[in-house]
Amino acid sequence: MQKFKTQTHGRGRYYRKNLLLIILISSIPGLIIVGLIYLLAVNNIDHELQKLHQKQISQRVKYIDDQLSYLELSLAHWAFEPRFGENLRSLNFVYYFQQTRDISKTLLVMQGSHPLLKQVELYVKQPQPLLLNPGYSVLTDPADIVPYDAYLHSTKSTFWTESPVDPNTGEKSLLLIHKIPGGTLNPFGEIIFTLNNEKLSNLLQTLTPYNEGVSFIMNESNQIVASTDGVSSSSFDKVLQNHVLEQKTSQGSFLLKWNNDTYSVSYGTLNRIGKQWRYASASPMTIITKQIELASKIILMIGVGGLLFALLLAWFASRHMYSPIEKLIHLLSSGKTDELGHSEKDEFQFFENKWRHLLRERHVLEDQLKQELPFVKERFLLQLLQGHLFAYSPNDLSARMTHYGWDVEHKHFTVLHIQLNGFFHAKGSFSIGDEGLVTFAATNIVDELAKKRFNQFNVINFYDLSFGMLLITPQDEEIKTKVNDLCREMMTVINRHLKMRVTISVSKSTDALYKIPRLYDEVKQAANYRIFDDENQLIDLNEDFSVEEEDEFIYPFNLEREIIQAMRMGFREQVEQLVADFLLQISLHGAKEIIVQQSMLQLLGSIQHVILLSGIHPFSLYDGANMYEKLAQTHESQDILAFMTEKVIGPYMDELESRSNLQTKQMVEMTMVYIQNNYMGDISLESSADFVGTNPYTLSRAFKQIYGKNFITYLTEYRMEKAKDLLRNTQLKIADISEHVGYRNSYFNRIFKKVEGVTPGQYRESYQNMD
Repeated sequence: MQKFKTQTHGRGRYYRKNLLLIILISSIPGLIIVGLIYLLAVNNIDHELQKLHQKQISQRVKYIDDQLSYLELSLAHWAFEPRFGENLRSLNFVYYFQQTRDISKTLLVMQGSHPLLKQVELYVKQPQPLLLNPGYSVLTDPADIVPYDAYLHSTKSTFWTESPVDPNTGEKSLLLIHKIPGGTLNPFGEIIFTLNNEKLSNLLQTLTPYNEGVSFIMNESNQIVASTDGVSSSSFDKVLQNHVLEQKTSQGSFLLKWNNDTYSVSYGTLNRIGKQWRYASASPMTIITKQIELASKIILMIGVGGLLFALLLAWFASRHMYSPIEKLIHLLSSGKTDELGHSEKDEFQFFENKWRHLLRERHVLEDQLKQELPFVKERFLLQLLQGHLFAYSPNDLSARMTHYGWDVEHKHFTVLHIQLNGFFHAKGSFSIGDEGLVTFAATNIVDELAKKRFNQFNVINFYDLSFGMLLITPQDEEIKTKVNDLCREMMTVINRHLKMRVTISVSKSTDALYKIPRLYDEVKQAANYRIFDDENQLIDLNEDFSVEEEDEFIYPFNLEREIIQAMRMGFREQVEQLVADFLLQISLHGAKEIIVQQSMLQLLGSIQHVILLSGIHPFSLYDGANMYEKLAQTHESQDILAFMTEKVIGPYMDELESRSNLQTKQMVEMTMVYIQNNYMGDISLESSADFVGTNPYTLSRAFKQIYGKNFITYLTEYRMEKAKDLLRNTQLKIADISEHVGYRNSYFNRIFKKVEGVTPGQYRESYQNMD
């Protein structure tokens, strides 16, 4: 090693030759690159920017054309709807008001179907002129009827036109009209789409990518029907229109000078229902050219500075060229500086030996990777299902899966979600904590059953009594029967061997890898709509699965109030029985799991509210556990009941009993009932204490300890709630309301504003305005 260190101290011809070589190599590319950048920026910027502008314009014009085509197709579709058929010709719109209301709703749906639509109208000539927009009105003024009759007498069934000038705004609007019924030779009405001028102008604004310039559309009569300047045409619009009309080709581009600015103009045609419209877009180029020219000069300066810096670095690198080699030797020898000296080899021979050693280690690691590949594939598939690979493009996903050994070319992908139910009833065979073991056994069973029917599949174990399956099948293979047979066999075998019931959700098939996470979300969500009983269920999303509303479901508010009251009174056994009754009632009539879970979550929220009001914080009571999350992960009725009684209500009752005795709680409850029954009269702490048979000090202390607030605060809040209810729902005078809740009028106004921040009159006015 000392020999090589001695060589580095020499500064002879080898050093000078390498210094000149490094300087030459580092200088030439920099000079070439900087020169080319500068030349391109100065000489070719106009041409390149115009090409870029034209490309952007063509893409955005296609988008605008697609939007207008969508409106035409949508209108044609609605015109052929049976509801706009011959039956409207003689319909009494007043008598059949229900059908009239349905048509108005349909017009509203049509109006909201596209952001460009401002209004959708239905004009019917027979039996009398009337207009739905969507409100119903009979037209009696001939001036109102004339434009609609003119549209109706047009020779075309579908056409674009402009509306008359709006007397309120002084503007015209672009109209798309289709006669009804569609396809008839004797129309009696028309559907009219009125486009929003402002949104149409904003859409045209996309044709000027630099937020400066003008875009407009001309109809077949060379009239501007839409412009980024709105309905009014500027002088530049007229100049641009004349230049576009002078062009001999149907589409192209040219440069236009106007007021010391150069504009890149692109023009072309739009085919609209047998007519040819023209569009034009002009964007300024001079501003951008100036900016890029300035940028090119900055790049030139940076390039020169970089070149000087590169020369300095080359000089410095030549002085220390041996330093990296020395460090590499030190690194490869693992800090043993004498290893190279004992080997009597030069540096590159040493590097070669070390390289071969690293290659051998690489082969060992590759063998280990092959052994770990199944686990890597499972983790990759789990990430794919859970949507963690959203950043991957479809090609990247396909390449990754092919790399891992899947054949995904020309394949269909189907996702299954399997949920095991009835673990509570199977606890004779399994104990708490065996959920992962049960899931593992079920996945092995399913794996063996699937091998009989499918060549490519993967089972993903979630270890929580649920697992997923990805089926990869040829696109021309019919798999519905095979999947149904597999599901039935899974249910039978798992029922027999694990004594558990199975809920299976089957997704629709797709040929796009990136849709797999969405399919998994759909089947997982569908599992929440299983009937909440202990039976096997198969939910096939291919059979028009939909989420039906639970019309017959009624939330048991009475039971909830009884549970809250029993908790406040400290009746543990009564609370547990009421919770069981609550769960039984919401589970009746084939209720779905999601309805049961949401109802129990609502009950949990009410219980935690009671706990907070008692002065106990749920966070400390439950040691920081998220009880909503734990309840949402519980799917069995017995497990839900056990969770509510043992994990939610039990700790609260224990804490409550440790804080106060039952007599104190009953005394406070009696006081609260007394306040609720007598709040409108002259009530005080002394009168309440006399009512429950104690002294004011004891009652005040007990009230604060049990309820978390003092007596006056509770009385005031209760009176304010009653007063707000009367302000919202009655027309009583404020003076009458103050007497009704136990206050004098002047004191009521002051205390109401102190509590609510506004006067009673302001509160009533704000509520009425909100309605």
